[in-house]
Amino acid sequence: MMNNLPTLSALTDTQIAEAARAAGEPEWLVERREIAWRFFAESLPPIWKRTDLSKFRSEDIAVPLGPQGTAVQWDATLAAQGVVFTTLAAALRDHEVLVKQYLSSAIDPLGHKFNALHAALWQDGVFLYVPRDVAVELPLQAIFTLADGSHSTFPHNLIIAERLKRHVCRRVHLARCRGSNFGRSGDRDLRGR
Repeated sequence: MMNNLPTLSALTDTQIAEAARAAGEPEWLVERREIAWRFFAESLPPIWKRTDLSKFRSEDIAVPLGPQGTAVQWDATLAAQGVVFTTLAAALRDHEVLVKQYLSSAIDPLGHKFNALHAALWQDGVFLYVPRDVAVELPLQAIFTLADGSHSTFPHNLIIAERLKRHVCRRVHLARCRGSNFGRSGDRDLRGR
């Protein structure tokens, strides 16, 4: 079994859709991934004053097939107050309506080439839902691991706070580094109502 999708320079929207369907993702998410990939493939990189993208080589990046390993550590008694803290893959299964409503609602996935890359290829990540008038004082920790032999990871963190009170979330990326590694984390979907 292949552990990676083809490198970014050889990858297609069809391959992304097939991998998403094989992972059991809902059709609305498969369609979003396809649209985002086509945008990435057809777009020029953004021009940033302080970031040199001239050494970015898409032919060197192979995206792992499926999540690399996401774990959450928290006080599970917070669930009695309605707090949900789980992996994004589990939230897709158990809280699909909330995920569909808020995923990519804070940041436009087609805002530029790398937003689209992330929207097409994110793998798992963290889902945090904090109901109105609930304060989370204890740290919530998300741990992302890079599997042996993998050189890239694309977690996405979706944080929904009904009314922004207080919560503390810390993320940790773990990898055995050999050669170059690439990570694109999308943890900007913070929504408060």
